[in-house]
Amino acid sequence: MSETATRPRGRPSVEIAGTTSRQRTGPANSPRELYSSSQPPRKRARLGASKNQRGLDSSIDVEDMPGVSDSTNGHSNGVKMQPEFVGNRGIINREEFARLLEQSLCDLGYPSIAKALEEASGVDMQSQIVQQFRGKILEGSWREVLGLVDRLELRTPGAEDKAKFLILQQEYLEALERSDSALALKTLRTRLAPLANKERRAQLHRLSSLLMCTSGADLREKALWEGAGEYSRKKLLIELQGLLPPSLLLPERRLMVLVEQALDSQRAACKLHNTNSPHFSLLKDHKCEHLIPRVTNQVLEDHADEVWHIQFSHNGRYLASASKDCTARVWEVL
Repeated sequence: MSETATRPRGRPSVEIAGTTSRQRTGPANSPRELYSSSQPPRKRARLGASKNQRGLDSSIDVEDMPGVSDSTNGHSNGVKMQPEFVGNRGIINREEFARLLEQSLCDLGYPSIAKALEEASGVDMQSQIVQQFRGKILEGSWREVLGLVDRLELRTPGAEDKAKFLILQQEYLEALERSDSALALKTLRTRLAPLANKERRAQLHRLSSLLMCTSGADLREKALWEGAGEYSRKKLLIELQGLLPPSLLLPERRLMVLVEQALDSQRAACKLHNTNSPHFSLLKDHKCEHLIPRVTNQVLEDHADEVWHIQFSHNGRYLASASKDCTARVWEVL
């Protein structure tokens, strides 16, 4: 039975420091021999470290490395062929990882470095048609955007009509905002209406009612819309993202999302972590240094006198408390 109460003044309380899920561990990476001593000296990787240096002072001939050949990867920049999968466990797709790095560099404000990485790796972040599609949306060139939709490989047959409806809806709202009623009415009658199936019929009627708006502010308020500009167009791109395969149009800020998921996983795996602090270092795996939880998560206030004893149930779902007020209470741990 779960009990909660507001805290009376002067009454004793029980403070509980919570814990989280199981600790996840894994085997450490073990070193492996790259080349056997039977190979000629030219084929060996000369790995050594001097007394005054930390780590490995490596000298490896790239052309003799396993998995790397002298052939190019099909691009005209003559980049050496690289392994398809990289990482300590060999499970990260090299081309996808390069694309995510390029996207993250652009998100951080380094487009020139992203372009240099594209040229060095021979891997384009987006295909030419997707670059045009994204650029035309941000420009607001809706006629060109609709022409590109026919050339994209959408996930389902009905996705093309849905994508066109979303694009035309943005064009319609922008026309209304700049008081171009003729274009707005034409878009509504001749382009949006034919795409309005049963699922979109109610949305079409709502768009029609916006013709009565008296100002741009009135339009934005009734349409729950941010107005013409980069923000609303990027929001449109996110909506269209669900209609395109991720290999064609990268999800927004994808590498950052993966890093955040890794940090959340480390926090969940730490048995002693019971705070909501989002600040973790990326330079090392997270592990709480203290031996017991140190942050109070919940205060149980219902006893009228001193609390003498508390005990968790074997499954950890309940907590029993005994008090000098001659009562024992059972609490459900949430």
